[in-house]
Amino acid sequence: MPLANPSSTPASSLASLSVTDVFDKLSASPEGLRADEAKRRLNLIGKNRLPRQKKPGLARRILEQLFSPLILILLAVAAIVPLLGHPTDAIVILLVLVFNTTVGVIQEGKASRALEALEKTLVETCTVRRDGTETRVPIEDVVVGDVLILEEGDRIPADGRFIEVSGLRVDEAALTGESTPVDKTAETLSEGTRTALGDIVNAGFAHTHVVAGRGVLLITATGSATEVGQIASALSGAQTEPPLAKKVKKLSRLIALVVMIFSAALFIVGILAGRPPLTLFATVMSLAVSIIPEGLPIVLTLVLARGVSHMAKKNAVVKKLNAVEGLGQVQVICTDKTGTLTTNHLTVQRAWGNGDWNESDPGLVRAAAFFGDNAKDPINAALLAFATRAGSSKDGWTRIEEKPFNYETRHRSIRAERGGERLACMAGSPEGVITACEVDETERKTIQTAISEAARQGLRVIALASRDGNLPLDNKTPWSFSGFVAMGDTLRPRVVESVAWCHAQGIRVVMITGDHPETALAIAKSAGIADKTSEVLNGTELETMDDAALAARLDGVRVFSRIAPTHKLRIINAYRALGLITAMTGDGVNDAPALHRADIGIAMGKSGTDVAREAAHLVLMDDNFATIIDAIKEGRATVANVRRVIMYLFSTSFAEAALITATLLAGFPLPLLPGQIIWINLVTDSFLDISLGLEPAHGTREQPTGALIDRRSVVRMFLLGGTMAVGTFAVYANALGDSTAHLQTITLTTLAAFQWMNAWNARSETRSLGELSPFSNKPLLAATGIVVTLQLIAVYAPPFQALLGTVPLSFADWGIVLGLSSTVILVDEIWKKARHKARGKKAVIA
Repeated sequence: MPLANPSSTPASSLASLSVTDVFDKLSASPEGLRADEAKRRLNLIGKNRLPRQKKPGLARRILEQLFSPLILILLAVAAIVPLLGHPTDAIVILLVLVFNTTVGVIQEGKASRALEALEKTLVETCTVRRDGTETRVPIEDVVVGDVLILEEGDRIPADGRFIEVSGLRVDEAALTGESTPVDKTAETLSEGTRTALGDIVNAGFAHTHVVAGRGVLLITATGSATEVGQIASALSGAQTEPPLAKKVKKLSRLIALVVMIFSAALFIVGILAGRPPLTLFATVMSLAVSIIPEGLPIVLTLVLARGVSHMAKKNAVVKKLNAVEGLGQVQVICTDKTGTLTTNHLTVQRAWGNGDWNESDPGLVRAAAFFGDNAKDPINAALLAFATRAGSSKDGWTRIEEKPFNYETRHRSIRAERGGERLACMAGSPEGVITACEVDETERKTIQTAISEAARQGLRVIALASRDGNLPLDNKTPWSFSGFVAMGDTLRPRVVESVAWCHAQGIRVVMITGDHPETALAIAKSAGIADKTSEVLNGTELETMDDAALAARLDGVRVFSRIAPTHKLRIINAYRALGLITAMTGDGVNDAPALHRADIGIAMGKSGTDVAREAAHLVLMDDNFATIIDAIKEGRATVANVRRVIMYLFSTSFAEAALITATLLAGFPLPLLPGQIIWINLVTDSFLDISLGLEPAHGTREQPTGALIDRRSVVRMFLLGGTMAVGTFAVYANALGDSTAHLQTITLTTLAAFQWMNAWNARSETRSLGELSPFSNKPLLAATGIVVTLQLIAVYAPPFQALLGTVPLSFADWGIVLGLSSTVILVDEIWKKARHKARGKKAVIA
């Protein structure tokens, strides 16, 4: 009978109903839905898809590129300069903005396509019963009431109630954070006794995986109504803004404020001095144009795009351009353990049996062989490899009874026979197995001491027992304790050196895991993350803390153990409340809120869910911690280049503003025309600042300050900008008796030459020019040649003379220009040497 309103129902609310009652509630049957009924329900309920943020269209993406304070300032300039009689300048600005927007849209489009290609690798079909026949259908066509057939290796596409199971084990780590697979049952659970998802053992959930056995699942919820879908729906609101976006906005507001203050002040001074208002307005606008670094947006975009391209080659897909700079500023990395720091490949490293560490104990080895029955389950695979290495096998044995892992008894048991011989074996947690065994107090203490020793070494313990196989699989008759195996997950290559690099660079690495505190600390020690118990904070203790107490404790914490997925968001919020730029890794659906909230959310590309990837800023294609470090290094190189470009542009802007202000206050003729200022800022500067953005990493990059402009760089900008302003004013003053055209041409050329020299200064904040090979940045060599050639064209080519109002210069003029402009290199070399001596003195004092 068709279900009138086939709405989704949480599987957790059906756990205490019998299978028959669940079928009745959903108007379904064990034979599955009729094809026409499935189609009807699909039309009513909708596709089995998770809610996602709607991908912006081309128009929206273009507007996002333009909606930046700095871009808006340039648009305002483009609107004003035609009023001053310079429409060509407006066209130049608009062309630059078009190019800037195009690059940004193309790069973010590439990241989107890379993620789409990744998503296509997911399982797209599943097996359901329709009209009494098993058939493959697209996962998105699964509906409430479908009967789903699950085999080992399948991904569960929607939530449901199990109606049949056979040795079924499901990895629910993506949803619950619990790394141990859960044994499932079709039995009805007692009402009101289970609240956590991991305890609802007769339910299956979307985005979890079958690691062993077989099962039949009655679908009760699809799409956004699933547990996964509800988490995805909660990720509403804007994603945390990357640091660069915040800094550019702050910088843009500062620029706008400076422009308004200077413009207003000079306009008032000019009016009081009796200057004509129209001429004065043109002069003030010239000043505004000189202050605004018109080339900055395009250079930022190109520098970030280059960083994105380099990261992609290193298995890191950046979804937004400005997240690149954020990686370079990261101060804390909160990283998962399993699969990120470690390989997620368990191996038996030690075995304890017969009262001692003895890997060859035959009873222990034979018991391990019985449970090594599924290579896809990490624990079973480790047991199988251990038994095989010891020469044991379950060949010839026939399984006659099995009891799956029970969350209450915490063990699994098997009974088998071979040639009339029968044997029963048990495996599970030490607590669960020891409880079922006949163990005296002395032996129990010995076992516990050995288990604690293994835990301190970061090993996971699986206990084993055996007994006469003629007895049924129950605990009425005591079992005989065989021993235990201690499994370890090996660190990924380069983890130790990557963590050491972070420490040397002042980046705090914090491990977050669900492991026991001793196990977590042992792994953290091997990775170089922590070395003492006081650096471990467990989830139970975290829950007793308020936000203030947690924030106060963070400075000394390097490991969070026994952490539930819900704790991650609190941890991220605590670090961000302290003003620390924080990266968070994650792969599960439950990690999505924390990834969404982090300054830099990092999702796993291989093991991660699409919900995690949707919430993140960065996706690791190889799930490797070392790749994060590669991305950070690239981000730091990008930050360094952004700082180089800003230092160059703002020292130039200061020189122009100081020159115009000095001549205005002195009552002298205008030193530069608005069009000439645009020529310097958009033509001369553009080639040089773009090439500075391509400067290779020097290998001795100082730790980021967290700001694009700090006190030290401001002092340097004023020093170099002042040198350029004084030198240019000297040339200007010397030519005051000449024609206006010659006066402005030699002033323009001097200022341009200063910029040629200053671009080479900007290559490093600390290193002398003599320490850097001129050929290590070949684009800068080429750019210098281009701008020199362009300036010669501007001075000597008649069409450009008409456009810019220039006249030819003599050899004597060029001698003055080049002689004075080279002083900016001398001043910067003195500055760097003085700074080097100051740092040396501080080191001696320290």
